[in-house]
Amino acid sequence: MPDQYNFDHLPHWGEMHHQCIEEGCGWPGFGKTVPEADRKRHHEQHTRARKIELEKARNANLAEGRKLKKMAERENRNAR
Repeated sequence: MPDQYNFDHLPHWGEMHHQCIEEGCGWPGFGKTVPEADRKRHHEQHTRARKIELEKARNANLAEGRKLKKMAERENRNAR
């Protein structure tokens, strides 16, 4: 079960090691133990990247909506 920073705590030779469970990440690799502060920092990097991607998608959708609205207004004007 992952912790609050999306890291699995897996046993390895009697010690725990940590691994990020974000898709395609797997940081820091097998058999490494990472302090909580580093796990938190790594999780925040994923969070920031996700927010940036969502903001880009939102802006693209808004731009497309504005484009379609102008096109519809132009068509309505020409139809009169």
